[in-house]
Amino acid sequence: MLFPIYNLSIFAQPKEKSLLDKIDLTGSVRGSYWTNDKNFTDTRNFAVGSAWINFRTEEILGTKFYLETYLQDENILGNKINNIIFREVYIDNTLGDFDFRNSRQIIVWGRADKINPTDNLSVKNYKKLFTNDDDQRLGVFSSKTVFNLNGFRLIGVWIPEWISPVYPIKSKPGITLNSKSPSNPETQFALKIDKSNGDIDFSFSYFNGFSKVPNLTLSSMDNNGLNIDLTFDHIQSFGSDFAVNLGAIGIRSEIAYTITTNSQGYDYFKQNNFLSAVIGIDRNIIENFNLNLQGLYRHIYNFQDQNSFTNLSLLPILQQQRIITQQDFQDQYGFTFRPNYKLWNQTLEIETALIYWFNKKDYFIKPKVNYAFTDNWKGIMGAEIYGGPTDSFFGELKNASAFFTEVQYLF
Repeated sequence: MLFPIYNLSIFAQPKEKSLLDKIDLTGSVRGSYWTNDKNFTDTRNFAVGSAWINFRTEEILGTKFYLETYLQDENILGNKINNIIFREVYIDNTLGDFDFRNSRQIIVWGRADKINPTDNLSVKNYKKLFTNDDDQRLGVFSSKTVFNLNGFRLIGVWIPEWISPVYPIKSKPGITLNSKSPSNPETQFALKIDKSNGDIDFSFSYFNGFSKVPNLTLSSMDNNGLNIDLTFDHIQSFGSDFAVNLGAIGIRSEIAYTITTNSQGYDYFKQNNFLSAVIGIDRNIIENFNLNLQGLYRHIYNFQDQNSFTNLSLLPILQQQRIITQQDFQDQYGFTFRPNYKLWNQTLEIETALIYWFNKKDYFIKPKVNYAFTDNWKGIMGAEIYGGPTDSFFGELKNASAFFTEVQYLF
């Protein structure tokens, strides 16, 4: 007699995940050595340590939670311990075709490689000693809403918090620099129409807020010299970008027109309206060997040559202002070049990034080697090299050039 065999598993109810199962906790511990920092002092050789934590959850009661924080000490031997930095702390919600993300977050716009004219929302601390440039980014309290409509994403962002970016500005004798925050950051907002995952990816964006590049404003004069405020003035920026693959060649472009508070160019110490554009190609020459080349262009509207400036006592401030804002020429031309090669099942990565401006022949070079010893251990070695005349954007940072090496333990 044959007995029927039933698959009893179809009657079993799936076991619901516990709260702990819905939590993903990762991070790293890093130790590095730098020959130089970006404070332009005579101090050399820095032992740097940091611990990073990433905490994210699956959906719980319709909400996802994410946190990224780190503790860094940039001078272990000098007992200089920095505070804990909460880079991002936000919650995600979805309601129908709407996605919501609220609280401190990093929002990066633009499809070009590293040089992004439309990237007006994110903030960086350029003085941080990180081997990965993206780690210099800081989250800002924002409210982002995305409406998904037939393959398009309509994005609105409100940014009520201001965090000042930090620049490696070389001090000059008799000049004291102070960063001054805008008084009404809650007026900042941005809009974007984005199309991705098609034959051509593109977007159009608008930002109304405050520039992340400071103007140098004379605050006062005393017996010690000049007191200069780094002021972040209001701007409006209209931008667009696109990316398309033509066979084995990828083409990317990005452009932005920015309106400042000095549209007519009458004030020497404020940025003029400007246009910034990037267009580039990338291609795999052989398997895992990629070349990326981009052309850079900047145009300054209503440009006034600094030779027409007659106040000699303030001329050093004007020169510094033009260097920081990259507005010392009406038209500026440059390029970036980044070869990247991955070997040994992608455990070894060799890369060099180059930025070069033709007007003053100043440049930045960052060669870097990454090697994964195991799934948990990683080693990094490289350098940051600045060069050019002392009155140029990268030439002024020449004394900040450094060699670095780092070991990371990932968990």
